[in-house]
Amino acid sequence: MWNLRQLVVVLAALFVVSCSHVAVDSGSAEVLESTGARTYAWVDGGSLLAEEAAPIGDAAVLTRFREALDRELQDAGYALVPLEEARLEATMDVGVSERVVQNDPYFAFWAYERVESGHLSFAFLHPVDQSVIWSANARRDLRVTERGTGHSDRDSVGTEEQREWRPELMANAVLSNVPRR
Repeated sequence: MWNLRQLVVVLAALFVVSCSHVAVDSGSAEVLESTGARTYAWVDGGSLLAEEAAPIGDAAVLTRFREALDRELQDAGYALVPLEEARLEATMDVGVSERVVQNDPYFAFWAYERVESGHLSFAFLHPVDQSVIWSANARRDLRVTERGTGHSDRDSVGTEEQREWRPELMANAVLSNVPRR
């Protein structure tokens, strides 16, 4: 028979595993491989985010993402160089969206949860015409912002959870299909 402590440990482990998933959608590697390019520089490429995601303006978070992407690109055999020497231009966007998740009322205390998701979009652009050569998008849940019983608006509870960006995890996921040396 399970005691309460064992049940809490199992549920906490399942929660951590479910929150660490990153969904990735990436472009074709053949076009990028055909260029043979292995040098890049960062540029502002405009918005790459899906329509539902609002861009963030937190410079510290954006810096952490750029540094994580630089490490992943270096591991994949790409070199960061000055813009004049680059054969590829790299651009990224980081944003946030929110959705409501309906829970099964027979198996969950809360009827719904409002979940905030983080989005990372990355692209390699052609240096002449800024056309997209290769791109990828990643999304992961950052936090639950509200829980409710579903009976009325007064039956909801805000949470104090902080955003857990994990830029290294998202950078690794978004570049998982980039051609490697």
